[in-house]
Amino acid sequence: MLKKIIKRNGVVEDLIPSKLNKWSQWAAHSLEGRVDWSSVVMEVARKSPEIISSQDLQLSLIKECVAQDTYPYNLMAGRLQAAYLHKKLYGDTIPTVYEMYNKLRSLDIAEPLFYSIDEFNQMQSMIDHNRDMDYSYFQIKHISGKYTLKDPKTNESLESPQFTFMRMAMALASEIKDDSRMQMLKDWYDAFSGNKINPPTPN
Repeated sequence: MLKKIIKRNGVVEDLIPSKLNKWSQWAAHSLEGRVDWSSVVMEVARKSPEIISSQDLQLSLIKECVAQDTYPYNLMAGRLQAAYLHKKLYGDTIPTVYEMYNKLRSLDIAEPLFYSIDEFNQMQSMIDHNRDMDYSYFQIKHISGKYTLKDPKTNESLESPQFTFMRMAMALASEIKDDSRMQMLKDWYDAFSGNKINPPTPN
């Protein structure tokens, strides 16, 4: 039975049930009446060892939601997965589009795309990482498995979905040389991230 939490900084503290409840309530946002978040919390607390890391606790909540095998619970799991992914990849601060592009280029896993600083600033105003919170668990796993760029040493994903979609839009718009370039880039990004069209299968 769960009693203590190991935080990311290594500090061990007593379980505060209200925090765990708020976490699950947040994940069940907009799903009122379609999921029973309290039963998920109770089942995870019952199955967990007395001491568990905050990361493993979040993964346990995700696993329990997925095990319910319904779409609403999969949406709840997706929100938890998106938050977990953001924290794992970026810590407390999500990088800018420009910073992420430079990181991928420094690892030599992204193609060179010639955009100005002003254009990168426009991309930054377009990207909306909150959209990750609206995807189901299976959507996020599909995007991570098929489209995100991965660390060549660990094979772990380096991007959350919105960066993946922005990178695809950047590649598609890079060949456009007239004034419609940035509008086309935004249209591609919105279409991918808004589930209006499926991303192209990568080579």
